[in-house]
This record gives sequence, C-alpha cells and structure tokens, in this order.
Amino acid sequence: MRRLPVSIQAQDPTRSPFSRAALVLLAGVATALFALTVLLHVAGGGPNGGPNGGPDRGGSGIRSVSAIGYAGFYDLLRRLGRPVAQTSGSVDTLVGTRGTLVVVDPDFSRFSRSSRFSRSSRFSREASDGAKGLPDERPVNERLVNAGLPDVPRLLLVLPKWRGVRDGRKPAWLSRAELIPPEDVLRVAALIGRSEIVRKKWPGEWKTDVTGFTPVGPGLVQLVNLKGMRPLVGDEDGILAGEISDGNRKILVLSDPDVLSNHGIVRGDNAAFMVALLDELRFWNNDDPEAPIVFGAIPSRVRQEKISPIGLLFRFPFVVVTVLAGCAAALLVISGVRRFGAPQSPKPPLDFGRATLIDNGARLLDYAGHHTDVLRRYVRMTIYSVAQALHAPCSFTEGGPGESGLIAWLERVGRARGVRRSCGDILHGALASGSDEANDDRFARLFESVREIYRWRLEMLGDGEAGNSPS
Repeated sequence: MRRLPVSIQAQDPTRSPFSRAALVLLAGVATALFALTVLLHVAGGGPNGGPNGGPDRGGSGIRSVSAIGYAGFYDLLRRLGRPVAQTSGSVDTLVGTRGTLVVVDPDFSRFSRSSRFSRSSRFSREASDGAKGLPDERPVNERLVNAGLPDVPRLLLVLPKWRGVRDGRKPAWLSRAELIPPEDVLRVAALIGRSEIVRKKWPGEWKTDVTGFTPVGPGLVQLVNLKGMRPLVGDEDGILAGEISDGNRKILVLSDPDVLSNHGIVRGDNAAFMVALLDELRFWNNDDPEAPIVFGAIPSRVRQEKISPIGLLFRFPFVVVTVLAGCAAALLVISGVRRFGAPQSPKPPLDFGRATLIDNGARLLDYAGHHTDVLRRYVRMTIYSVAQALHAPCSFTEGGPGESGLIAWLERVGRARGVRRSCGDILHGALASGSDEANDDRFARLFESVREIYRWRLEMLGDGEAGNSPS
C-alpha cells in the first residue's frame, strides 16, 4: 500500500532478477566476443597462399587474384565442370597416364628446392646454355626431365612475362608490374629447344589460328620462335601458341600469359580460346572426360602444409567458430556453477478461497485510492453491524441525528458486558484524523482507530460472532 506505514508495507515485487554486476559481466563478454569476431575476420589467415593465408593476392600464381594472377582462369575451369586440381605432392601420381599438367609462370628456382623435382639442379646450367643460343641436341623429354619437370603425357607450359610487386598497404593490389627481361624468359623456353623471344604490339589478326577463337590483349604481345614447334596461333614474327608431340607426349607452349591472367581472361575471346586449347590438349590420346587437369606449379613460393582436421579448427575461418563455441561452453559451465542475479519468487498456486477474495478486494481498494474515506466508512459500518447483531431498539441513519443515541446505547451495553473500549471515542478519533493522506502521523492514527474498532467488535459480540466476521 502506497501510503501505509513502513512497518506494514509490502516488499517491491518489481525488483530485477539480475544484479548490476551480472549485467555488466554479460555485456562485457558479448562486446568482447563481437570484437574478437571482427578482429579475426580482418586479420585472419594462415601460411597458405597470400600474406594472411587463403589466396595469394599479390603474386602471379594460380591462387593470386591480382592482375597478373590466374585465380580467375582456375575458377572458370572449375565452374565449367572441368576436373581441375592443385597439388604440392607427387605430380606424377596425380596426373597419371590420362591427366594433364599445367605449369603457369614456372618458378624453377623453387623447383630446385622441392623434393618432387629431384633432378632440377641441372636446370641452371642448361637454361643458361639455351639463353646463349647454344644448341641442345637431346630430346625434349630428356631436357624436361633433367630440368625437374615430371614425365607426363600432356603438358601445357605458360612462359613468364611479368614480375609483380605487392602493395604493402593494400595486399590485394600490385604497386607495380614489370616486364621480365627476355633473357629470363629464354631460360624457360630453352627447355623445349633453341628459341627466340619477340615482343611487339598485339596484331589485329593472326596468320595462323586453328582454334577458331582470336586471342587479344593490351600493350605488347610476347611471341616465341622455337625450332620444331607447330604453330597453332601465330604470325610471321613468332608463335603465341604452339605444340610439340613425339607420339608419347604432347606439349603445348603459350608464350604470353596475358591471355589467361586475371586482367586478360575477360578480354574478347580469350576465355573461350584457353578452354578450347586446354580441351584439345587433355583429350589427346585420352577419352576419359574425368582425367584431372593438375596445376602443379605454385609460383607464390609458399609451400602448402598438410593440416589435420583438428588443426583446421584453429585456422581461419574455422577458428571463429571454435572461439565462439568455446565461449558458449564456458558460459554454460559458469551458469551451472553459480546463478546470475537474485532468484525470482515462485508464483503462488491459484486459490479460490475466502483469503484470495479478501486479498483481491484489498488490492482493488488500494489501487482505487481514497484510503481515508474507506477506513472511516469501515469504522461506521462496524458500529452499525454490531448494533444490528445486538438488535438495537432505536432507529438510526449514517451520520444522522439518531447516530449519537445509537452510540450511547452501545456504550451502555458495552459497560454491561465489561467492554473497556468506547465506540464513540473510536469514531471521534477516526473523524478527527483529517483527510490529508500525505500526513503519515494522521494516517497512522486513523489506521489505529480501525484496529481498535475491530477489537471492540470482538469484545461486544464474543468469540463465536467474531469468527463469522468478514474482517
């Protein structure tokens, strides 16, 4: 009751079930988890591919999404349903007798350190001889194997052209791209035979074009003149795409990587040209459409690591789920060890008895207000109910002229019955308490008058009558 003395007021039932410390803890944990998730997304990664893992965003490898990378071509083949694969293991085993090996932008300095190209130590001497224009009379197969390339039946060799420098502030961009000196390109072309590198403006049309698609590009085109290679696309100055076959092996050489790089694969018919060229190679002496196309070179110079399924849980992006699951498990354990906040009181069972009816009535009266008028009327109604129970002989009306006579008759009966309290004094005290509910002292005296009139009623009627009283 809002205006009752403190000693008889009920406790506040709207108190929050959570303490302030528990709310601060929950908010802090939620904020920390959100910040950790954003941090892992921004800085997440690992040792595979680029600087933070995933794709190599600044190099020129098959994982690179930079302008001179080949991730777009690899993704195009995958979307077209070609059985493409990357490997850092045994190329010979994965390619087999029906597969096709694709070597893009070969980095033979890396091959010399790799166990899967065991005889690459001779490459430096052999390539240097080829760059000087010295003839090498050995068969192509022997030169490739001695240089460290595996002995596979179908090979697509893409000669290098660009060297990119990664932008330190934006890893997905290149700060600049530089043309590789022709001497370095000859070091690779010498594996096929004595050759010459020609760079000129891209021609409007090709003198030789057996694919049906015309490759295009910006700036300078890089062509190769190679003895013994049949041109597939070329002109009088050199060959853009050519082939060498000896019955047991077929080698396609693409002299300009701009045709299939990320910035060039979207130009003209370059995408259709590369798909047709690769399909023609992989179906040479092979009728298996599921034979793999293996990209065996990883020019990013980052060796792939074998990761166990458990190790994947601690690498981006799976580490985000691992951290969140661990935090959820920790919160579950904490909630089981110690309860958050104050316990809520259970709701009492539904009671249809007289006590519930009285309690609800009291709540309604308290909600409606007018406590002073209600308590004074209670005092008067108690006096009148006692008078009716004792069959008072005089008539009376509430607040009327007969009220003083009724009170005098009740006081005589009370004295005869040994009642010490006077109903007249109690009624006078209730009426004299005033109507200001904000005055706690007056309201307390009024409430004390209510208690006194209830005890007077019990004394006047005795225990038996008092037991039937609704008060």
